[in-house]
Amino acid sequence: MDVPTVYTVEVPMTSEDRTGHGYHVFTGPAANARQALEAARTAWQRAQEQLAAGGEVPRAGGMHWCARAARPGWTPDWDRAAARMRTLFAFDTAFETC
Repeated sequence: MDVPTVYTVEVPMTSEDRTGHGYHVFTGPAANARQALEAARTAWQRAQEQLAAGGEVPRAGGMHWCARAARPGWTPDWDRAAARMRTLFAFDTAFETC
């Protein structure tokens, strides 16, 4: 069984009123850390566009990037985002990113 290379991207977040701090964690397949960061940012932007239009956060399903549980009013600090390779094993067939 072919096991994809998966990355976790942790993005520091701050609420609009600056009283809340946390992280949004994205997970998905990527060839390298740079590609993972780009995919996470694209998923975030797509989610924000959908929310601004009155829709719901898109769920890609399967092994694709999305921004499930994106919260309006929270700002990501992409300059401090960190991508790390995650180890999956052949038995992780139920793994889903969104």
